[in-house]
Amino acid sequence: MTDYGPDMIFQGALDEMQRADKKAEPKALAASLGFASDKTKTLETGCEIDFHFVDRTTAEVGLNNTVYTLKKQ
Repeated sequence: MTDYGPDMIFQGALDEMQRADKKAEPKALAASLGFASDKTKTLETGCEIDFHFVDRTTAEVGLNNTVYTLKKQ
């Protein structure tokens, strides 16, 4: 488990978006996906998929430019 800032979640994709468009601020983009804190708990798997926890029951995964939301029921 690691704590990531908004610029590092989804393997830095939000930071890359800002480099392409200065108006795309990683913190605002993360907030639009439900990440309210400056630090996001992330389970690093060692492969292309990391699990970023929005809260205790919600995780998000980025794969092929798509964000998938997983909800615990």
